[in-house]
Amino acid sequence: MFELTISTTADKQFYIDDFYHKLISEIKKELGVVIKQNYHGRSHLTVAVKDAHKEYIKARMLDYVVFMITDDYKQGFFRESLHSLSTNVIYETFLKAITIFDTELDKEFIKQKIELSGEILVDSLYYFKLEELRNRWQRTAEVINQNQILQSSSSMLEVISYLTATSENKMVVTDILIGKKQIKLKHFKGSKTYKRTFDGVSKFFTEIVRLNPTKINIKLLSNSGTAEDVTEILNKIFCDKIYLIN
Repeated sequence: MFELTISTTADKQFYIDDFYHKLISEIKKELGVVIKQNYHGRSHLTVAVKDAHKEYIKARMLDYVVFMITDDYKQGFFRESLHSLSTNVIYETFLKAITIFDTELDKEFIKQKIELSGEILVDSLYYFKLEELRNRWQRTAEVINQNQILQSSSSMLEVISYLTATSENKMVVTDILIGKKQIKLKHFKGSKTYKRTFDGVSKFFTEIVRLNPTKINIKLLSNSGTAEDVTEILNKIFCDKIYLIN
């Protein structure tokens, strides 16, 4: 049997829970074991499978550790480093955009630093083995902090638009229904359809930037000011990818 554990601090338990739910059904099919535990202020996920499935599980766990660092630690790094920017919807979207930028380069660097044996302590990996990566992120933060032009909402929208235009498009089509109090998002990946509802605009914008569709169909279910504001920001970010439908 091959066994490998991922652990992190308890405040990041969400990622362990999420990965557990992603793995549980496929692990059981292969007659393996997946265990989730919390103790000593840490959250642990342990997987044990037959040696025949070792390489597959190693690849899955490697990808998820990399995802945790590029999704959570990187965004936290920029949130702490961009000290001069005020927090609002556009800032949160800007934060997500620069977190996503250069992710593929980040992933390749992180993978070289991970040893897939025993237990992977994600926080220790981040703080003790990824200093070079954090230094690269710091240089980006310094450019933003030292450039007042980049700190205005209009400039941040221009940067977001540039980063989405030069990043990989992950979804072909996304439909957005904008109501008075809610925004509904539906996107398509292969033969599957995914739906989400947002009560606030901040989480909606960070999600649509993360998805970075090639085409966005917008339907307004309300003539409220919120709907107009959302449409205006989407137009500034995605430009010719926006299509209004009746």
